[in-house]
Amino acid sequence: NVSAASSRSPLDGHGHGREDLIRFLMRFFVEIEHTGADDAFYTKFNHRFHVLTIVDYLWSNPAGPHRTALKRVANEHTKEFVRFFNMLLNDVHHCFGSGLEGIEEAHRIENQVPDQGEGPIQAFMRQTENRLRMEMIQRQCCFMLEYSTGLLELIERFSQEVGE
Repeated sequence: NVSAASSRSPLDGHGHGREDLIRFLMRFFVEIEHTGADDAFYTKFNHRFHVLTIVDYLWSNPAGPHRTALKRVANEHTKEFVRFFNMLLNDVHHCFGSGLEGIEEAHRIENQVPDQGEGPIQAFMRQTENRLRMEMIQRQCCFMLEYSTGLLELIERFSQEVGE
């Protein structure tokens, strides 16, 4: 059947690889904790974001093998699953915390009182700096809060699936 074959995802694959895809993605999510790179924090979240994007895609196919595979990993590899789940929770905590810190910093910038002895050039420089800083804070806060919301949704879906 052509339509059935074309609707299958290449990620559904065949055999052993298909059954272990979720487990391997979970393992990678955990192991990326320590990259050794200078920009490890951003590298870790960037890779985790992409891993979770793949997991979300896999999850969008309720008839696919990946939900069953998740239950199998939770039951047969409990320690790995718990470590993955704990990392998800840690990331949620960190992202919400970072997002709230960014909001606090933006509030401090907005409430800055200009120096009375400040000349027009200094005032312009301070305002430009503050505007650029606010734009960066906004981007970071949006990413952190969106990422943490996505993590919470994933945690909810995984909890429902494994709890059944």
